[in-house]
Amino acid sequence: MTRVEDQFVVHGITILTLNEDMPHSDWRKVRIDGEMFDYIPAMDCGFNVLGIKGEHEFVGKEIQFV
Repeated sequence: MTRVEDQFVVHGITILTLNEDMPHSDWRKVRIDGEMFDYIPAMDCGFNVLGIKGEHEFVGKEIQFV
């Protein structure tokens, strides 16, 4: 189960650090707490970091790739 380990906000984007790498399968959005989000790739940050528009509090929550 993939969970959010850490996060911080930069210019209105919440950057999430996950407890494991994102899947290499074909996914287009993420679901956290039942809500769907478009993601923003975080280039050169590793395979366990991504961005979500807006300021959120997701630490400890499960993330699904859909």
